[in-house]
Amino acid sequence: PGGEFLMGHERDDNPVRSVVVPDNWWMRSEATILQYKNCVGAKECSIPVGLISASTDPSFASGSVVNISLKQVPILKGTHSSTYNDLAHVHDPVVDLTAYQAEEFCTYVGGRLPYEYEWEYAARGPESLPYPWGKNGPTKELLNAADSVRETTDVTTYFPQGQSYFGLFGMAGNVWEWTAEKYEPYTVDSPAFNPVDPENDERRSVRSSGYDTAYFETVLAWRHHAKPTDVLPNRGFRCIIEDPLKFAPLCEQELYLGIDPETGLPVPGGGGYTPDCPPVTIGFGEYCGKGTIPETTLTLGGAGTVFSTKDVPGACSGGPNVYTCKPPGGMVKLCAQCTISGGNYEPECPPGYFQFEDTCILLEGRPGKCLPGYEPDRPFRPGGVIELAPLESELPPEDNVCCRAEPGGPGDAFRLPLCDPGFYFIDGLCAPIPGAVEYVCADPPHPRPVPFKTDCGGGGTNGCDVPKNPGNCSPDIWDGQCGCKCNPEFTAGPGSCY
Repeated sequence: PGGEFLMGHERDDNPVRSVVVPDNWWMRSEATILQYKNCVGAKECSIPVGLISASTDPSFASGSVVNISLKQVPILKGTHSSTYNDLAHVHDPVVDLTAYQAEEFCTYVGGRLPYEYEWEYAARGPESLPYPWGKNGPTKELLNAADSVRETTDVTTYFPQGQSYFGLFGMAGNVWEWTAEKYEPYTVDSPAFNPVDPENDERRSVRSSGYDTAYFETVLAWRHHAKPTDVLPNRGFRCIIEDPLKFAPLCEQELYLGIDPETGLPVPGGGGYTPDCPPVTIGFGEYCGKGTIPETTLTLGGAGTVFSTKDVPGACSGGPNVYTCKPPGGMVKLCAQCTISGGNYEPECPPGYFQFEDTCILLEGRPGKCLPGYEPDRPFRPGGVIELAPLESELPPEDNVCCRAEPGGPGDAFRLPLCDPGFYFIDGLCAPIPGAVEYVCADPPHPRPVPFKTDCGGGGTNGCDVPKNPGNCSPDIWDGQCGCKCNPEFTAGPGSCY
């Protein structure tokens, strides 16, 4: 619901002023990777520019451009998130995208990016609270900030303790959020909002805070800004939905564990379910290799574990569980899937669905459209068995429909793991978070840099001295750094070179 509140924080660009906000329907969390991939699969959204920037494809060279919503977006090489194709992060906010890509997704779901006064009211509530949860300062139990986790987290990780007055998730921490507002300093007499000028879209207002933002900077009223074409691994977005009944429900859903039948939300504590997680360890053995070049043995454990994520630097060779790493090393990331056991709840269907075998079937449709990748259909009528072709007299009103994934289309590809935010798809079921964990990662920290000895000859380049060619490398050749290496033209036989 809308209302009046005090916006601002008595900063140079943001004086306190009274603003009236209309009623709005919001996405409860930032757009997730899974949701965004649905949009990409339906060809309504483009791959995050940051993912292209991190590509080694020579056609995506630094300085080239891609077209996003008829806008020329430059590709700039840099450090970007690796979560987009990581199954352990499908319910994390999608990041590394421009403001124009955020607008593409909002259009796809029948919405738009918020203006700043709408965002701040949704985050602070009618009492103009400094933080989503109230007046108490931030802690690692309330939000993902101050590098307490070092990367994005599931959008419901801090439910319910960190949610806002209106029940929104992640309004502080995790990722910054794009808005539809042109950034300019406010005055007490400024209009409630300042729409983007399409002909002069140079600086966009950005709100919230990221996983690496210091706690003292997570105050909700503070303003920030960026070029609309900039991409970062800690910036995403959420949409205001302009027509909440625009979309018909899905014809089928997955079974859920630990769901509140009245609200459809995860049961706090996960309904008593406990995770059974395999050992996930990262071990390092640092030593001095030939020529005083530091090397490190990287060991990934434990035995027999199937890793859902295994990122090993290119400077490491070997595998599958033991590697030899040389400078410059890099970051190691290791996660494995857990199973769940115990619990106080039987698998059940969300409100409005009934269970047939291992699937939840919609009871009644409603008027509405289907997202690209899905097609309108009629709900099957229960009657002891599922009738694939119900009698015409048994059909609901003609405009009451549900949405079914088009065979072989993008919706079909994403149907099975399409659990609501706050749930993970495990063993054919949607299990709740918090309480039931799908993935466990090596910690702390995560990801982890490969260490090297620094005393392999004095701590020069690559951790060792760089003396002049001693002249005694024959029949090997001097490597120009810290020692001799094999001369490919020397064929004295095995064992003659290290």
